[in-house]
Amino acid sequence: MHERAFEHLRTMIVFGKLEPGAVLVESDLCEMLDVSRTPLREALKLLAAQGLVELRQNRSARIAPLRIDAICDLFETMSSIERLTLEFAAKRIAVEELTELRRLQDQIERFGEAGDLGGYFKTNRQILQSLLLPRVTHAA
Repeated sequence: MHERAFEHLRTMIVFGKLEPGAVLVESDLCEMLDVSRTPLREALKLLAAQGLVELRQNRSARIAPLRIDAICDLFETMSSIERLTLEFAAKRIAVEELTELRRLQDQIERFGEAGDLGGYFKTNRQILQSLLLPRVTHAA
C-alpha cells in the first residue's frame, strides 16, 4: 500500500499537482489515496528520502520548496546522460528505429510548444526506452 501511495504522490509532485511548500494534511491524503496513516507515513518517508517532501517534527509534512541550483544541476546531469545515450544509439540505430524516433521527436516538440509537461516527459521516456531497451535485451 505504501508503494502505491508513494508512486501516486511522487507523480503529483513531479507534475506540479502538489505545489512546492504545500502542507500535506494526512487525513486528506489518506482519504484521497484510500490508505491508512501507516502506509501514508511510509510513503512520506520515501518521498523525504528523495528530497521531494520535508518531514517537520510535530508539524505536518510539506512539499519541498524548489531549489533552482539543484534543478539546474539535475538538468545538466540529465542532459549529459541523455547526450551520451543518444551518441551511443546513433551508431547502432536501424532505419525502422530512426523512423519511430523522428515520430517521437515531432511529438515531443508539439508537447513542448503546448506546455504539456506530462506529455513531454512521457514521450522523452519513450525515446530513451526505445533507444536503450532493445540494445540491452540483445546484448544479454
